[in-house]
Order: sequence, then structure tokens, then C-alpha cells
Amino acid sequence: YSGLLDNEKYLPLVLMNNGLDIEIHLASPVDIGISDFTTPEYTISEVRYVAHLIDLQRDFYDMLRMTQQQSGGVLQIAGTTFSNFTNQVDADVSGAKTYNIPVRARSIKSVLFRFAPRVNTKTEYGLSYSSHANVSEFQCQIGATRYPPTSIKSNTLTNRSEPYFELMKAFGKLGSTIHQNLLRGCNYLGSDTGDLSVAEGSTLVGFAPYGIDLETFRAEIENGIDTSSRALPLSLLVSHDVGDNLGTTDMTLHTFVMIDSLFFVNMDGSVSVSS
Repeated sequence: YSGLLDNEKYLPLVLMNNGLDIEIHLASPVDIGISDFTTPEYTISEVRYVAHLIDLQRDFYDMLRMTQQQSGGVLQIAGTTFSNFTNQVDADVSGAKTYNIPVRARSIKSVLFRFAPRVNTKTEYGLSYSSHANVSEFQCQIGATRYPPTSIKSNTLTNRSEPYFELMKAFGKLGSTIHQNLLRGCNYLGSDTGDLSVAEGSTLVGFAPYGIDLETFRAEIENGIDTSSRALPLSLLVSHDVGDNLGTTDMTLHTFVMIDSLFFVNMDGSVSVSS
């Protein structure tokens, strides 16, 4: 989800004076598995963006401009985007922990999180760091209210289905039969040290993402949880099993908050966003 770029609605470039600029940030060399060189570096060539363009008759653009004028000079497009936050997690983590997420938004749809090593020492390419950090249960707390009311239970041996289905709900495709993914019983929440994704010669790629769906608790157009209007604090409550086997790996908790966004195309061709 990248704001305007994944939006299902028509993006009226004809009303935007400056067109569309795409900014790409390249990951550090160590994050893509080339840390075994003295001066790691890489290059990317032949970058192209393939867009689907719709060319309509002049009558449609005149009608679109009229609609914009009738709406006070602003054309509104609804969409979603992500905000990312990090917390530090020590290698010997155990018991109940609270991780603060300083997000202020009017409509939070879901919260996704994963653990990654604080210092990346990969010597080969890996799709994901697969440590489940011995999470036994988790939930969100917004103000004084917890979502869901009963914490989501997780056990890597006897209960991987509950966090899996909660993750699918967060992506909005729990009942879908056509959208497949790489998460399977053999590689989801299968490692406490993350070795599944970095073992030399291994063909098994491990994944350990978690998700909490907040959209089902509201019924408005902006149907997520509001932390902006009343400045409510958002926290992630996670319990780690005592006696973990994470070794000496200090980790970073990466949290991704999916929020509703409103994009406004103004009469002067500028675009602003509100979330």
C-alpha cells in the first residue's frame, strides 16, 4: 500500500500541474546480503515504471472539473497508506512487554509488526528475518481500551493458526480463495533465531509477521480507530515466553500502521493529503 500508487480510483493527472514524481530509497548493501565484501556496494539499472493510462474524451474532463468546482474547488480521493515505527528489543527479552507506537491518525485500519536483528550480519540474500521472538500473546491498547478485548494467542507448536488468521484479517483477505501467499505451516513462525531465512544452502524461507485488524470495530467511512482527535496513545502489548532461545541477538521491532488517507486535488493543480 503506497498511497496514490495502489489506489483503485482514477488518478486525474489532467488536473495535476506538476505530474507525478516517484521517490525510491535503496536499502543498505548489508540488508540485501552482500556484507561479505570489503566495500559493499550495488547498483540498479534499467528502472522503469509501467503505468496504465486511460485517455478519455474532453467531455469527461469538463465534467470532472465541474465536479471539482461544485465541491469547493477540491477533488477528494480516498486511499490507504502506512506509517512505520521501531522499538529496541533485547536478546534476553521475556514476559509481558509494552511497546509504544507514536502514531496520530483519524482512522487506523490495522497494525502489523515483525522482529529483525539490530545488526544485520547476513552474507547472502534473504527475503525475511524469521524470528518469532517467542511471542505467546499480543494485542493493542489505545487509551484505556484493548483491541481485541481478548489477547491473540500464539504457540509455535500448537497454535500458529490464530496469529495467521489475524494476519489475513489485517490484510482484508481472510475469505479470499484467489489471493495466495508464501506463508505455510512449514515456514510460518518456525524459528526463534531467524535461521530459516539465512541458513547456507537452505531452500526454506521463513516468515514471522504478526497482525491485528482494527477495522472491524468501526462502521464509518473512515472506519478505523481514531488516535488523533483525543491524542490517544497507542501501545503494542506483547508477551514473550520465559526461557527464550534468542541467543545474543538484539532485535528491532518494526511496526507498520495502515491508516486511511484522503488525497485532495486542488484547483491550482496541487495535491495535499490528510490522514
